[in-house]
Amino acid sequence: MDPMIALAFLVDIWLSIGNVGVSVLRASQNGDLAVNMLNILYLSRTVWFGYFALCLTAFYLRRYAKQHLFADIDTTMVAISVTLYGPLVSWLSGNVAVLATAYQWCFTAPVPPEKISQQNELVLGCVVYTLSIACMPVTYGFTAAFVRKRLLPSLGTRDYSSYLYNTIKNRALLSLVRPFRTATPSRGGAIYALFHLNPHCKNSPTLSLSGADCYLLCYENEETLESEIVRLRGSHHVALRLQRR
Repeated sequence: MDPMIALAFLVDIWLSIGNVGVSVLRASQNGDLAVNMLNILYLSRTVWFGYFALCLTAFYLRRYAKQHLFADIDTTMVAISVTLYGPLVSWLSGNVAVLATAYQWCFTAPVPPEKISQQNELVLGCVVYTLSIACMPVTYGFTAAFVRKRLLPSLGTRDYSSYLYNTIKNRALLSLVRPFRTATPSRGGAIYALFHLNPHCKNSPTLSLSGADCYLLCYENEETLESEIVRLRGSHHVALRLQRR
């Protein structure tokens, strides 16, 4: 993912900070289901907070050769998690006493004491909201890498050529067409074995881009079904210049 694109969307959201602040407040205080659904739809834009945080984390992981400390994350799961997590935080901030007090302080702290009863300042509250969303996927990535390395037993050899080694969206879509196709041998995906042996070869250490792979159907002749499926991935996903650890 291009970090400049994620930054552009982040800036676009911040330019409409008033709308974000109102949506956060309405999600925390409004009991109307239809209005809350609209708030959830609007706040789903904040997924770009998480994407930009992952792009920024990837930059520093590559710079200091620490890719092995982070487990790449399914982009679809980031989008789903943030879509649910953002409104949930907003609702909790208006319905849990401790969080409500803290969030109310964020909106009133920058306001002069004589005007607290008349106005709110959204900047600090939105900064806290932004950081709470941005930190979620980053924290998960570091925690997942630690758990997989230290606490989970070896999972054995994986079939990297299989469609099952994929993002959740692609697994679901490919599973739908699987019953209509004959079983065909597959090969490829060796790049993932390389990433497993040496995470420093990852050009995108924070986001799983396996969903962008190409599956090449190979035929013996025009009259027979495909003889095998070859999984291919672009070479630009490999970091050709490795940083020293």
